[in-house]
Amino acid sequence: MIAISEQIIDMAPNHAKALYFRGKCQYLVEDFDNSIATLTKLCSLEPTNADFRSELEQAKKLKALEF
Repeated sequence: MIAISEQIIDMAPNHAKALYFRGKCQYLVEDFDNSIATLTKLCSLEPTNADFRSELEQAKKLKALEF
């Protein structure tokens, strides 16, 4: 899923759904730093979207739990 999202983002760097899926997949595979970067970009593109902000907060919480 990350690879497909990357292909879409290569063609459309601000594609919200592709950024969302990439960010979510990144934290599911414990790539927290990249997930936070992706979701932060997404939230800057759509600052009023509560779902996107929630995913960013989830990634930050998971990173904090990382040992």
